[in-house]
Amino acid sequence: MFDSKKELSKLLAQKNWTQDEVFTPDNLKQVARESLYTFEEWMLIVKHAKPEESVPIMNTYAMHVNKLHDVRDAFEYASVHEQMNVLEQLLDKHRADDLLTEWISVYKLIYETLLNEYTLQERLEKVKDLYGEVKNPLARMRLDIYELSTYFNMGIVRNALYLADKLRNDFATIKPSYMKSALASRVSLLIGSGKLYGEGDIKSAEDYFFAVNVNETTPDAIRASSFHALSNTKLIDNKELCLQYTREAIKFADRAGLISYKEVLEQERIPFIKNLYGETFDLSDTIPEEEQIHQHIVRNETGHAQKMLKKLEDEGKNSLFLLYYKAKATKDVTLFTNALSQFSIFGRAYMIPVVLRDIVSLQKGGNS
Repeated sequence: MFDSKKELSKLLAQKNWTQDEVFTPDNLKQVARESLYTFEEWMLIVKHAKPEESVPIMNTYAMHVNKLHDVRDAFEYASVHEQMNVLEQLLDKHRADDLLTEWISVYKLIYETLLNEYTLQERLEKVKDLYGEVKNPLARMRLDIYELSTYFNMGIVRNALYLADKLRNDFATIKPSYMKSALASRVSLLIGSGKLYGEGDIKSAEDYFFAVNVNETTPDAIRASSFHALSNTKLIDNKELCLQYTREAIKFADRAGLISYKEVLEQERIPFIKNLYGETFDLSDTIPEEEQIHQHIVRNETGHAQKMLKKLEDEGKNSLFLLYYKAKATKDVTLFTNALSQFSIFGRAYMIPVVLRDIVSLQKGGNS
């Protein structure tokens, strides 16, 4: 097993560097160009030594690796961490390399997708067209992950789970690498998400999310999503664990450089959890209107909540959660039943126990 601490000590002795000197740009470039470690091994060293600075360090390192498998792993690193400038530069730097032609095609599609250039249906069409050009088994597997994610985003959970089960069996044929670890983590995350969001199978989902997080090579970006999903398994029975999982998601989103995602977790997710557990808190402009409405309901200020709901409706804004909050504000069983159905249809099965609890409470004459 790779020992990050031991390997770093050996490198320091070999190069006569201090630990801080290792991670200067010039020395990072040297380590990368000399191919002293595989991409995954270097990532483990960085996570051990400088976990809070792993993204800027790996950005520099990724741009200067030269072995074929390391360049391929650099593409995946940049995409999973949504480091768009790095991915763009990598594509440009290696575009003339005949040995990377298929990988360039695959990650060009991923890059364009991260820029939101395609609808979900267009994504499916693009990936199916690209299958005809890509022969490398691992590159095709990366396209499978892309297709799987698209089906999941479309709410077609059955297709996603079928593809994920197929991929899980294919991993046995792939040599260890950062790419393999990243894709394996993605598959476990997506299967768990399918179990949770599509089927409402909390126990099975938890098993997959825990599998993601016990793997030390799991990218921080995927770990953040996994902890976020784990928090959804605790929406009605464990407030402290629900918040703890969310704080872990925030920590890993921050490490991964996913600033927008981190802000959503802090400004929307935390208030959502506190609202579900009936906690009152001060409101600020950074909290989305939906969760402000939710908080007014918690405070039993239902008249104000309904005014805010009408304002959003008049502006043409609607969502599954606004429907749910309208049901809570009006104590309307029909709206609750409609929300229950919509959460089920549109891949939010984890909310079904929450809504059922509210319906039971309302029927007993309590506060939903």
